[in-house]
Amino acid sequence: MNLLELFKDIPGQSHFSDEGLGTLKPQGLCLDSRRVKPGDLFFALKGTKENGTRFIQDALDHGALAIVTNSTLDPKIPHILVPDTQIAVAHAAARFYQPKPTFIAAVTGTSGKSSIVHFTQQLWEGLGHPSASLGTLGCKHRTSAHHSTYGHLTTPDAITLNKELQDLATKGITHVALEASSHGLKQHRLDGLSFKAVAFTNITEEHMDYHGNFEDYFKAKSRLFSELAPKDCAIILNADCPHFETLRHLPSHGDILTYGKNGDLRLVHHDLNHVTLTFNGQSYTFDLPLPGTFQVMNALCAAGIVLSSGASMDAIVKGLQKLSPVPGRMQEVLPDVNQTGPRVFVDYSHKPDALKKALLAIRPFTKGKLWVVFGCGGDRDTHKREVMGEIAAAHADHVIVTDDNPRSENPTHIRQMILEGCPDGLEIADRRMAIQRAIEQANTDDLILIAGKGHEEVQLYGDQIFKFSDLKIAEEILKERLNP
Repeated sequence: MNLLELFKDIPGQSHFSDEGLGTLKPQGLCLDSRRVKPGDLFFALKGTKENGTRFIQDALDHGALAIVTNSTLDPKIPHILVPDTQIAVAHAAARFYQPKPTFIAAVTGTSGKSSIVHFTQQLWEGLGHPSASLGTLGCKHRTSAHHSTYGHLTTPDAITLNKELQDLATKGITHVALEASSHGLKQHRLDGLSFKAVAFTNITEEHMDYHGNFEDYFKAKSRLFSELAPKDCAIILNADCPHFETLRHLPSHGDILTYGKNGDLRLVHHDLNHVTLTFNGQSYTFDLPLPGTFQVMNALCAAGIVLSSGASMDAIVKGLQKLSPVPGRMQEVLPDVNQTGPRVFVDYSHKPDALKKALLAIRPFTKGKLWVVFGCGGDRDTHKREVMGEIAAAHADHVIVTDDNPRSENPTHIRQMILEGCPDGLEIADRRMAIQRAIEQANTDDLILIAGKGHEEVQLYGDQIFKFSDLKIAEEILKERLNP
């Protein structure tokens, strides 16, 4: 594919610095000047921390074929001038990296994205579709499961994302469910992809440090439906979400399928053992091995996506009964070994709404007292810290406040902000010691929730990265208690 074909009809007018430039064929696309190979096309993006125009000469020194930029350059430098480099790289990457899986679904919302794409992939596999999930947990499919190579991003940059999809297609993967973050949507990382289904979970305030206000955050999420969903795309919406009416009236052309207590996939009842739902006049009662209403809702959203791909409801119900939990999402520690308590769960709930839902979900499983061990990340939404402290105090019997990922912030200051909301909470800075205190002091009928880090296997202090897994630490300490 030559450059003229690559940039044809990309939103906004593209100007080539040289008439002969359009006939050239790039060997690859690149955002990092240090990784440019001879013949690559370098996109000089303006990021949140760096401006790619600073690295144009470095890219040329590494053999870049041409530069894509929104800044005027010396005519001697082969370049393509575009109005928006983020939009340009997304559309170019979507065209350049082919083939793609035939059915791509995207899920957005504040909470539940990881669980939904994970459940969707499991349901598809049960139906015989080679499938994968992409998101916070990396890329997972039946022949491989690896953590993302794109740092801690829920949605990777456009080039990495399209390369990943191309790689999956060449491995025979036909169905993919991916997470669409607000950052990824606002920065156009998913533009140019052809979606067959898009889904919305729920929305509460998050990432205000980036978006500035809730309106911008909601607008970013809404792009998936108002701008990216094609005419034949299925729209799966949470009918119980307070913003449902706004979402359903966005200028999207797809058929809408709803889920929830008021949805087409209607949740009629659920308890610790069974779920009852109705769809198209039929009633289904089955076991769902996932605790909590929010997990039931996640499973229903996944069912909606799979329905839109042509599966029958009977087949989906069979698959729902076999779902396994997502790593680090309401995951019980040593469930097959620990028969004497206390029961210990690890969950990724690092937002107020998620923490509340997690505590409410496991309260029915608690015979004695409910403990929660948690902290808040540094360099993130500071306003949620006191709120999460209040939630912990309101819904748990014992609260231990500890460090999460302080990053560049003073961890003592973070803990103090949380304790404003739960002044009776116990402060233990060392996360391992906090987990140990809870496990050692809890009674056999008690239940402990270790919240905030979930699947993560490192802890971030300043520029230092330490190995740390809530799950592995809890396993070690619980084994010591069970086998003194």
